[in-house]
Amino acid sequence: MTRLGLYIQKVTILMALVILMVPLVSHAAEVHWVEPELKNYKQMIVPYKDGSSMKGPITREEWNSFYFYVLNPARYDEPIDIGNWATMIKMGVQLPQGKEDDLIKGYVYDLAPMYAQHLNRETAVGGLIKLLTFSIVQGSGNNKQLDASKDFMDFKDVKEMHQGLVQTAYQDGLLDSATTTHFRPKDNLTNAEAISIMARVMSKYEEEASKITPPSQPGFPSVVTLFENTPMFSSMDASKGMNGMISPQDVRIVAVQEDWLSYDHVTDKKWFQVATWLGPQWIQLELQQVGNFEQVDTSLLLQQSTSLQDSPHPDSTLSLVLSPQKVHVIGLFRSKFAERFLIETWVGPRWIRNPNGAS
Repeated sequence: MTRLGLYIQKVTILMALVILMVPLVSHAAEVHWVEPELKNYKQMIVPYKDGSSMKGPITREEWNSFYFYVLNPARYDEPIDIGNWATMIKMGVQLPQGKEDDLIKGYVYDLAPMYAQHLNRETAVGGLIKLLTFSIVQGSGNNKQLDASKDFMDFKDVKEMHQGLVQTAYQDGLLDSATTTHFRPKDNLTNAEAISIMARVMSKYEEEASKITPPSQPGFPSVVTLFENTPMFSSMDASKGMNGMISPQDVRIVAVQEDWLSYDHVTDKKWFQVATWLGPQWIQLELQQVGNFEQVDTSLLLQQSTSLQDSPHPDSTLSLVLSPQKVHVIGLFRSKFAERFLIETWVGPRWIRNPNGAS
């Protein structure tokens, strides 16, 4: 073989190797560092999917923006829009009932310059920790061995007003997993970083609550679905003030007041101790509220006119009535007193009595 032929052969082999390697490199590039946390985060925000009015304080429009921008793999490394950050906080942070909008305005929107679309990392983390002091953060981190001022080479660049808040977030394990040696306080928070942070916020105290073992007691309800923000207390005494709010979700009951099974009416209130991010806390529920919700996907034939309800509990009938027809059932609530179906209607999801079963 001539020298020219040998050269051409080598070039051909080299080009073939390059072509074979391209798909491997492209495939590796598809795996983003936030993907492992994103899988868990998506599971935790299922109750808010599509902006369901029953399961959360966000609108369908807010959900759509969050879904198409924050959860879009092509946008993971783009700065998160301030409105989408607010949406993530609504889904992941427990705030006092009736004060949610004011608090988000004060610790999200008002912290950014006027007309700003994004938040830098120190501002986003600082505002988040302030909001978490209403529920899961007590003002100082748990892991005293972690020192942000020593571990982050650029900690001196964090504004003094945010330094203590960043330190608390670091000690509580609430910073994004990509933060190791540098905090980068002036960089805009990205979609991926926001996902990582909120996944940690939503899972940290859930893990603590899961360590509590409920007592063994006949007729004892183990899980109850809350459909509205519910105050929680350190004891069975509401006069001492609440410790925070539990947003609509499934909660695990670990204790009940002794006479919880005695009642005159289904609207009688009883005390239930539930597992929370703060440890066991007491909530008051009407007996008719003690039940479980599950998502379903089926059809039901209504053979007579049926009243719509705005909640699964008795005494909540609206002035709207469905004529006999086939309906799409998307949820089911069961309690000791009733069985209710959540159906799709022209006015959004509404509840109806089980026409063939419990009242």
